[in-house]
Amino acid sequence: VEQTLTTTAARALALNIPAETWAGHGIAHPLGADFTGAQDLVPQTLDERTVLSFVKDVPTSLLRDALLVGTPDQVIDQVADLRNQGLRYLVVSNVSILQPSLRKGLAATLPFHSILRGLKKL
Repeated sequence: VEQTLTTTAARALALNIPAETWAGHGIAHPLGADFTGAQDLVPQTLDERTVLSFVKDVPTSLLRDALLVGTPDQVIDQVADLRNQGLRYLVVSNVSILQPSLRKGLAATLPFHSILRGLKKL
């Protein structure tokens, strides 16, 4: 998980995070203070160099705040907390595969399936 959070691919996901969350970490969202999330992102307007400049200094704390991160039990607990706060719809994706080691990325599939099985029980 730690290796994944430091990759450029994972940091690029931060562009989908609302500016308000970025501000909570003491940094401005590169797409503006009024950016509200993925629905505002128009990826075809961004070239590779621009995206890389936007995400080079994304702190791991921002990703930890916006993503479900941890062991399967920790992630399931995080979702249970969100459900108890009113979460009605969840989209789950295994971003652990974004890390540079193919072996470790593939190994992350098993814990991800544990998360999915645990979420079905909520």
